[in-house]
Amino acid sequence: MKYSSPFINMIKEKLPVTGQLFYDMAATIAHFMASRPAASILHTFITNTINMDTRETIPTGGSFYPLVQEVYQQKKIASVLYDDNGVTRANGLITDLFEKEGRQFMRLQDGTEVPIDKLYALNGTFSADYSEC
Repeated sequence: MKYSSPFINMIKEKLPVTGQLFYDMAATIAHFMASRPAASILHTFITNTINMDTRETIPTGGSFYPLVQEVYQQKKIASVLYDDNGVTRANGLITDLFEKEGRQFMRLQDGTEVPIDKLYALNGTFSADYSEC
């Protein structure tokens, strides 16, 4: 069933969702319209749709260093993917930021030293040129 209304048309103009997926979402919205405030439904719809096809990235040629510094200063757990003769995963608090042989590194609480220029991802933010996931 196809739905048409100013509300649905406004969403259609704002989001890159087309075809059956859009109409399935519209049907879900229509189903819940009677029991929930429209603003709540719109927020859920937009949030779920945007999160389906996007991810935060560091631009090509950009550096993870500012994000690494932020995670280090806020004492957050770092979940990283990096190149160590293949994609390697590590997790833990960043205990130190340092330079070695002209490169910037971070040290995790287990002693793992990760070259910042070899990061593919940090806490869900990816390098723009990483496409494994």
